[in-house]
Amino acid sequence: MWAEYQAAYYSDRPQVTEWKSSPLANDHDFGDMPVGYEIVTRQTQVIDLSYPLPTLWQGVRKSYHSIIHRANEQYDIKQDATIMPFRLLHHEAFGNVRIEQTFIEQGRWLATGYGLSVSANFNTQEGTQSTIAAAYWIIYRGSAYYASGPAVEKNVQHAVIWKSLELLKARGIQFVEMGQIDGDTLKEMNIGKFKSGWPGAATPFQIVRKIN
Repeated sequence: MWAEYQAAYYSDRPQVTEWKSSPLANDHDFGDMPVGYEIVTRQTQVIDLSYPLPTLWQGVRKSYHSIIHRANEQYDIKQDATIMPFRLLHHEAFGNVRIEQTFIEQGRWLATGYGLSVSANFNTQEGTQSTIAAAYWIIYRGSAYYASGPAVEKNVQHAVIWKSLELLKARGIQFVEMGQIDGDTLKEMNIGKFKSGWPGAATPFQIVRKIN
């Protein structure tokens, strides 16, 4: 299924110039790089969910606590049965940056236990629910990977991630990778600061880049 997703994702991106490893996988031995490639070591945030929830909560950055409580009071934060809430919000937040087949593949992962989608919603005057923040997680071999987190409102994603951690722990997932926390651009640094506010530790991983 992952190969099918990659084929769909890169169908309109023929020039792949970067590959990332994960500290949660043991199948990323890049070895000696040929001429024209470089290996860069960076940091990602890894969370060990084997600790009790109260202990994990203590490891959440203190400024997040009130944000999470407030969002839980204002919005319906829940696990999604289908990919649709995430897909619609992704389009709203980022535009048409991915072809439809990639969302279809992610929907298949949800149905087969290889994915988790969690969203924050509010009830509209028309009696429907509108999604304002979501998180999609890839699940594999007892670990989970934070794949994407679109949002159209500030200070809601914190509660979506905390709910996700609760659900992942209930599934028996032990390790969660949040993603790179030591980016170079201002946007990447802000994302990294957000990701490093969750319980866990900075852990090295490797990026292989094509340089010619």
